[in-house]
Amino acid sequence: MKDNTRDMMNKGRSNFIHPRPGEAHHKAKLTDADVIEIRRLRQSGSKLIELSNRFGVSMTMISYIARRKNWTHIPDTDARNLT
Repeated sequence: MKDNTRDMMNKGRSNFIHPRPGEAHHKAKLTDADVIEIRRLRQSGSKLIELSNRFGVSMTMISYIARRKNWTHIPDTDARNLT
């Protein structure tokens, strides 16, 4: 590995390894608590569009969060596959 690449990764400037997951990321629109709430509401039957409007993110993002495709560092309270 070249010195510049190593320096970039050590300082968290790399796109290869994300050193700041979730709400610690500078572009995060949701908090960890929001993600837990989204998963809970989706599990209880809330629709994607309702959650999308409430939290200000796309329906795709809501679906990814509920199915643990995104925000995977947040523990899951129920292992069911949600859509």
